[in-house]
Amino acid sequence: MTSVWVVAESRFDWYEIKHICATEKMALRKWDELRLELIKENKHMVEYCIETNSSPEPWSDAITLLHNMNPGDAPHCDYPDIKEWVLE
Repeated sequence: MTSVWVVAESRFDWYEIKHICATEKMALRKWDELRLELIKENKHMVEYCIETNSSPEPWSDAITLLHNMNPGDAPHCDYPDIKEWVLE
């Protein structure tokens, strides 16, 4: 059987497949790129909250979770997901 690696963006409201990779090595690279993109988005939200005098805590907590996560983890925030799918 053949398998592919799926890298997706898991949000509270949806799950969006971003990449389908032939190798685990490529999928891990794409997973890390997506993780860094989500960290960047959260940093922008922290800046926005500071500018609008609202609490940046949920966004800064998500940044910490994303920095400390490993492939396959599912923290309680928007996160990059990686799974191996077996093709028949």
